[in-house]
Amino acid sequence: MPFVKHDDDGKGEGSRLSRFFRKGDKKSDGGSVGVPMHISTKSLILDESKESRSSRRTDLNRAKTEHHLLTSKRNNRALSPTTKRRIERSLGIGDISVISAPTVLNYDDADVSQAHSNPPAKRHSLESDARGLLVSRRNQSTRSMRRLHSSAPSISQLAFEKKTVNSNLESVEKGRVEESTALQSVATAQLVSNRKTDTLKANIKIPKGVVSIVITDIEGSTMMWEQNPSAMKDALNVHDSIIRRCYVKQSGYEIATEGDSFRLAFHHPLDALSFCLDCQTKLFNANWTNGILELQNAKHIPDRQMRGLRVRMVVHHGQTTSRTHETTHRTFFKGEGVDIAKALEKASHGGQIVTNAETWKEVSGMAERHLGSPQILDLGKHDLKGKGNVIHTQRLLQLVPKRLAFDYCTFRGTVEQFTRPEGRTFPPPKTYRQLSTSFFDAPYVENKVCIAFINTVTAREINTDDLAEESCKLAKMIRSLLIRTKPPAYECQEDNGFWMLAFHSSGSSIMFGLTLIEKLQRSDSPLLVQIGVHCGNFASMGPHTVTGRADYFGPVVNRAARIASHSETGQVRLGIPKPELKDFQSPKIKDVQVRYLGTEMYKGINVKMCLFACIPFSSKESELGIKNGEKTHRRMSLIHDTARCP
Repeated sequence: MPFVKHDDDGKGEGSRLSRFFRKGDKKSDGGSVGVPMHISTKSLILDESKESRSSRRTDLNRAKTEHHLLTSKRNNRALSPTTKRRIERSLGIGDISVISAPTVLNYDDADVSQAHSNPPAKRHSLESDARGLLVSRRNQSTRSMRRLHSSAPSISQLAFEKKTVNSNLESVEKGRVEESTALQSVATAQLVSNRKTDTLKANIKIPKGVVSIVITDIEGSTMMWEQNPSAMKDALNVHDSIIRRCYVKQSGYEIATEGDSFRLAFHHPLDALSFCLDCQTKLFNANWTNGILELQNAKHIPDRQMRGLRVRMVVHHGQTTSRTHETTHRTFFKGEGVDIAKALEKASHGGQIVTNAETWKEVSGMAERHLGSPQILDLGKHDLKGKGNVIHTQRLLQLVPKRLAFDYCTFRGTVEQFTRPEGRTFPPPKTYRQLSTSFFDAPYVENKVCIAFINTVTAREINTDDLAEESCKLAKMIRSLLIRTKPPAYECQEDNGFWMLAFHSSGSSIMFGLTLIEKLQRSDSPLLVQIGVHCGNFASMGPHTVTGRADYFGPVVNRAARIASHSETGQVRLGIPKPELKDFQSPKIKDVQVRYLGTEMYKGINVKMCLFACIPFSSKESELGIKNGEKTHRRMSLIHDTARCP
């Protein structure tokens, strides 16, 4: 393989390797080392003149030609036409067929002619001289090649140098890429920051008119200031920082602060509730000091998902009026919306988020997408005392971030729970008066419930407006009777005249149904009701994801719905599974007629149901002479009346 030799002047000899190396650093002996050029160009350029390379190439070609002629003469082998033409071009002569190989190296045309005209002895002498010169030239060429081999780097050395150069080039290229990426990242971050700043500036508009008012307050802060002022100061700094970072993200407006309480305004209740949920999660995960976590009102309670300061938050979306404060030049709000928000704040507990039904109605369809599917609990309707002892009647709702919520469906199931699930639970709200049942009033003891379905039907033709008015009267009648039931019954859901109710016992559900039928008959209402009742164990029970009302799951619900759909108007139909009939506890209810209807297999239910019709005694029966003793004797006794059940 040809190599290049670098002399002191930095020039070398050779053909192919001269393209891969250039003059480099000086050796200690005065020579120079071949240094690889930039590999990515795929053709390395030698730093020397074109004339020098051409002269060196000519000398080597002549040496090859002399060697070829000599070997051909010795082997008595004729030259091929192609070889002859190449030698003629290399030596610059006309026709080499008339001369011997040795004479071509050192004699011109005249000498060649003289040699052919001389006698054989003279010709032999000339051939000997030419042969000696050829050998000398060949030895000189061999020594040059050896020096070239000794001075040129080895194949392994070249490979190592190439690998080193590649590595260096990759490092440089990687550094350039990383530098370019870093510059791009900085530019992108700056661009995003500028856009966010511009967006925030554009969105920071003070809400007016109908706004969402948020009030926050730390529970037990006065006592904690007395116990450890230093720790409370650090905790308050953490609290204020989290509050401000969270409301800025939702384009909130800070109205004022009163001690550790914040009053904020938002354009939409979705922004306000997003702020509250995000803030509660960040407060739970905040880096509280050990001093604050040692206090009673800030301890870490894992099973209740409480840690650090307990901050109550309330949201109300309503009408307000605003003006600029003369001293602070801040916009502050007043009006009924602010008064209701303050009344809600007094009723809430630390770590709790409370709002009302009017506010939740604005965002209930967007909860899963924009609020992270928080847990919703219906707290019932309450009377709240506002400014000047004004009573505000509000249906309250509690929101808990999904990560911190208590799993009621798991805890109130048929499977026995050995450990209480982790999650936030709170006492009932601190209100002036509770007007309706809440989620916590729904029956769940021992996983037993009595479900009643009510289907509304019309007794005669009625126009749409009258139907709506009569349906509203019926709804008020049903809700009034639910509160008066002992213990209070619970309204699970209502949909266009179809009601699902939950009772603590079969007796209370039957008496509720009979009382409702009597009231409808006395009011001469065009509406009639079909009522079906079934008692049993539920599979699970928890808050509805949208309404927050108690929702039951299991066969007890499906059976009650089937019984109601096949019931007749003017009666309460009770269904009992035939295998459970002997163990059924018959309620003791006076003035009720009980008639056994037989057994029935309903669609989707794999057990026979024993059906009973419960009908109230009418006033006409009293006029016909039914005595009080007979009424007492007609007390509901299912055990006696169902003895004939096949």
